[in-house]
Amino acid sequence: MARIKFPRGDVNLSLVSDPEFRSKLIDGLLAFGTLVILVFVTALLRRPFQSYGMPGLLIYTLAMLALAYTCLELSVNGRVHEYARAWYGMVGGLFAWTALETSSFMGLQLIAQLEGLLFLIMLGLFAAILWRHDLPIGAKFWLQTFLMSWTGHFILVTQQFLSPYTRIIDITYPLTGYLSITAALGVLIWIFSRSRTPISRLWGAVWMWFLVVIALYVFRGGIA
Repeated sequence: MARIKFPRGDVNLSLVSDPEFRSKLIDGLLAFGTLVILVFVTALLRRPFQSYGMPGLLIYTLAMLALAYTCLELSVNGRVHEYARAWYGMVGGLFAWTALETSSFMGLQLIAQLEGLLFLIMLGLFAAILWRHDLPIGAKFWLQTFLMSWTGHFILVTQQFLSPYTRIIDITYPLTGYLSITAALGVLIWIFSRSRTPISRLWGAVWMWFLVVIALYVFRGGIA
């Protein structure tokens, strides 16, 4: 009887066992997926609290703030490994944004009005100054995730607000989604071809998450 020869999997096994490749999977794709899942989870968790009106939303907001600032504390703790501090910063910044976003359901429209833009610019400049003076890596991830979320939200809401007044938004709004998808693919390629350290891949994961979430808002109208 003829023997069937199966192709050897040496190449694939060597890739999986390569620490560099594993880091690209974990610190790039897994970190990106974790952030996307957290966005879905926080949006879904808000619904039962929202059914209780203002008291429920207030409890949810306070819970998100507690998580956000617990993560911030851990992200600047020198006894925690730098890699873990970066993770705490990413997750904490997302929780902080969730708390601020939930405030809009309670009537606080700061995040989508002119006053909010001025406050966002002030906070961004404040963060930029601290960034240049040895800001801990975890705090950098915390601020980056929080400020990117707010900036993306403001860009999309502004375009939606202007859409009844100018037809050009009919072009720029979907274009924002397509450009975000293209840029996210570019970041993914960079992670697997040019990134050199786990921290740099975590930065890439944050950017890819930001771009994909923008595309989801553009084409689906939201996350969940």
